[in-house]
Amino acid sequence: MNLSDWSSLSESQQHELIVKWYKTGKSHDYLDMAEEASKVLKGELKFNVDVTNVRVGTGVNIHVEVPATRIDELILHVCTLLPEHQTIEGLCGRFCGFHVVQLNLGDRRNSFLKTLTCMMAELKGWTESDTLKWADERPVEPLNDSLSGGFLFVRVYDQGPVKLALSAIIDELKTKSSNVVGSDYIDLRNSMLSVMWDATREAGSLEFYHPDTVQKFDWGSVKIKINNLIEREGRRS
Repeated sequence: MNLSDWSSLSESQQHELIVKWYKTGKSHDYLDMAEEASKVLKGELKFNVDVTNVRVGTGVNIHVEVPATRIDELILHVCTLLPEHQTIEGLCGRFCGFHVVQLNLGDRRNSFLKTLTCMMAELKGWTESDTLKWADERPVEPLNDSLSGGFLFVRVYDQGPVKLALSAIIDELKTKSSNVVGSDYIDLRNSMLSVMWDATREAGSLEFYHPDTVQKFDWGSVKIKINNLIEREGRRS
């Protein structure tokens, strides 16, 4: 089936076909068609300066089977760095048979970078320029591209700025240690996270993913405890 045939179907017909594809092991056909539609729409929006990317996302649930089979509709996310409630004029609601949803990432991206910059400043002594330079040199994809709806969009936002900053510290430790296995680094990261989360609770907050917004967050104590963890790991190697 091509995009023209797909877009000619009613929504109920599409849903029936989606369920059939999943049940017969052909869900990749549906995903491939959504990816094709996203590329076509991205091409049509290439001159819109507000659009950073068009990517396939997950929409409403259309079918559930016991025990744990859930089939969701695929949609097209039009990514922008606009503020949360600002809309692109004239953006279509459907394209090539797929629902189109505008995804404004500006506020979320700014919050992510603010927390990351704060973490790097407090724990590594980096300036904002240091952090942005490191972020721009990340393998696979620069961080700003990921935060704007790029290839690693889902992974980076799921990881969050706190875990990303701690991973950067651990990566630096890896370059200095040759005798430490991967599971040790996982334990180290989890210990660091516990330090961060305990400090957040002690400050009377539950903002675990954005400690820079927590009043009375004791960065001095956190830095000492994390440095102690790093030194202990260094002695082991």
